[in-house]
Amino acid sequence: MNGYRYGERSIFFSYASILFLMIWCCSCTGDLAQQRERRAIEFYEKGLRAMANQNCQEAREFFNRAIQYEPDDNSYLIIQNTYGKEYFPNAKLRELSQQCGDEPQISHQPPPAVPAPPSLSPPPRLTISSPKQSTTLCPYNQEKMLISGQVTDGHGRSVVTVNGTLAPLDRRGFFSAEVRLNPSRNNVIVRAEDEREQYDEKQFEIVRDAASPLQLTIRQGEEIRCSVDSTRGIVKKKCNEISGYVTGGKGRITLTVDGRRVEVRDGNFRTEIPVSPGEHLLAVRARDESGLSAERIVTVIGEEEIAALQLTIAQGDEIRCTLDSTRGIVKKKCNEISGYVSGGKGRIILIVDDKRLETDKDGTFRTEISVEPGEHLLTVRAIDESGLSDKRVIKVIGEEEIRLTIAQEEIRCKIDSTRGIVARKCNEISGSVSGGRGRIRLTVDGNDVSVGTDGRFQTEVAVRAGERSITIRAEDESGIPAEHIVRVIGEIVPAVASRSFDTKGKYYAFIIGINNYRNNIAALRTAVNDAADVEKILKEDYGFETISLIDSQATRNNILNKFNELRVRLSPDDKLLIYYAGHGYFEEATRKSFWLPVDAERNNDTNWIMSEAITSHLSRISAKHILIVSDSCYAGTLVRTPDVELRSGIDRSNYIEKLFGKKARVIISSGGNEPVSDSGGGSNSVFAKGFIKALKEMDKDVFTAEEVFISGNIKEFVAGNANQTPEYSLIRDSGHDGGDFVFIRKR
Repeated sequence: MNGYRYGERSIFFSYASILFLMIWCCSCTGDLAQQRERRAIEFYEKGLRAMANQNCQEAREFFNRAIQYEPDDNSYLIIQNTYGKEYFPNAKLRELSQQCGDEPQISHQPPPAVPAPPSLSPPPRLTISSPKQSTTLCPYNQEKMLISGQVTDGHGRSVVTVNGTLAPLDRRGFFSAEVRLNPSRNNVIVRAEDEREQYDEKQFEIVRDAASPLQLTIRQGEEIRCSVDSTRGIVKKKCNEISGYVTGGKGRITLTVDGRRVEVRDGNFRTEIPVSPGEHLLAVRARDESGLSAERIVTVIGEEEIAALQLTIAQGDEIRCTLDSTRGIVKKKCNEISGYVSGGKGRIILIVDDKRLETDKDGTFRTEISVEPGEHLLTVRAIDESGLSDKRVIKVIGEEEIRLTIAQEEIRCKIDSTRGIVARKCNEISGSVSGGRGRIRLTVDGNDVSVGTDGRFQTEVAVRAGERSITIRAEDESGIPAEHIVRVIGEIVPAVASRSFDTKGKYYAFIIGINNYRNNIAALRTAVNDAADVEKILKEDYGFETISLIDSQATRNNILNKFNELRVRLSPDDKLLIYYAGHGYFEEATRKSFWLPVDAERNNDTNWIMSEAITSHLSRISAKHILIVSDSCYAGTLVRTPDVELRSGIDRSNYIEKLFGKKARVIISSGGNEPVSDSGGGSNSVFAKGFIKALKEMDKDVFTAEEVFISGNIKEFVAGNANQTPEYSLIRDSGHDGGDFVFIRKR
């Protein structure tokens, strides 16, 4: 027992010693292999330099030394993958032999210090996949052939040549190459050689037969069948086609089908042949330039067929009729169904919703059907003497007649000879459309008017002095209209005597709109569009001369320069409106507000414009009346609370004339000391939309900025559509002296 235990311990220690030695040897071997690889690369690069200097003897010695230091047969791949460098010493020795005119002398003697391991790589193995036979026959007209296969095994990277020409080789060892064929016999040699000059070689023969027989092949075989209808001819498409191909022969091939010449392309042909009831033979002949010929006889059979019974409805798959609750069907013949029957045999019987009919001699038919409100299906069936049948299912729809309802039986408006319609909206007409088919077209007094999805519409009509009638007409896709006549009365009222106001001087507008800021300040969506729309109405309706700075133009320097230009340019009789649409900022610590030009920066007020700077410029401009319309955040800090009181009648005229004579510095702002909305008005901000709407809808030709704000309902419109409250006020510390900005509409 003790001996057994002693032997067991001895075996254990022996295995441990062997394992230790193996680990030590592996580490040493790894270090030694790396040293040999580095030495091989070093001698290879020296050989390249010697070869470039045409020192053949020295280059040959360096390449041989590189081969001697290779650690194993896989050194080609290992050295390239490890060092990322080209390494082909054997190939370079062969190039030296050609360059220096002597045989390569490859030394395989290892250096004295480190013995080279024996080669373990088998020679390359060549497999040919095409052609598959050692001797291959091909037709005379074939001038090329593809040679393909695969190379496996071998040392390092293998090279494949086909008749001495290098063939492309992919990573898996597959290759392919074309060889040009000479008439008669062609020898092909495929050779695969690895970096150790081990190789495998395959040889085969390709015979291009100058006298290969002409062969004609018909794809349809020896028989072609077609079904023939006495009225429609061939029933099935392409059944009368004949096609095939010709092989062998020499030169150009001439092909005839039943005596008719047919073109041959790349050996293939295709043509149509006549087919009549019964059976007949068709001759197909091919002939080459040497006189060789081939012939095939094909039997063509035309089988007479009774044409399928086919029922066609002229109205399609749907019949629609408009119904009136008292008159029944509105449009004549909308309840007719007609069509024709083709094919079949003998007498044709037609059944329309259980009603029996006979077709005319030409197969046509026509009858009336009943139409009820709503939708139901109608079956039409045709049957011939042989029992063949066909049917169609038609959808019959009874639609309610279009109805037009008008809210106003009469339109009556008072007209002032100078201002036109006095009361707003008195010339509006509205109503609704129901029933009808598809899209409804509505016209009022000959003008198209859009109808909402709920059938409602609203529009304005022209009102002139006196009385006239206008027609409201609704028409659906079926063409059946509904009409309504409305009286339009225009009553002339005496014109109120208007005062002549002192309108010396010009009206100027300075417009600023900024969407896209340069320095990380959020872009706005509507400011530029707001500025453009305000500029348009001021120019076209009120005769303003405009100056604008838009987006990149609206820098701090440009804005202040424009203020200075206006100071020089404007006279005391001129009027100035300043419109600003852009960002504003309120600084809590100083209770100051700013306009932010396009070149403003966050947390850096160098390019900001303080509200006091704006009022300072306004006090220096000599124009008697100045109005600021500011659509920006915190614009309310420019104002002080005014006394708002509207005047009317003669008192109002006196009041406006007094305003003309007094200096005015007033502001309409989009909000107080609060953020304001950049949307809510479609393509405009909600404030800009309210301001433009007020200028368009004022019912007077001469009015003040105060009246625009109050009578134009700017405050109600904006506050009702956004979380902000517009303000009208005097501009603090600007030199205001009791006047107001007066608008005068162009006539």
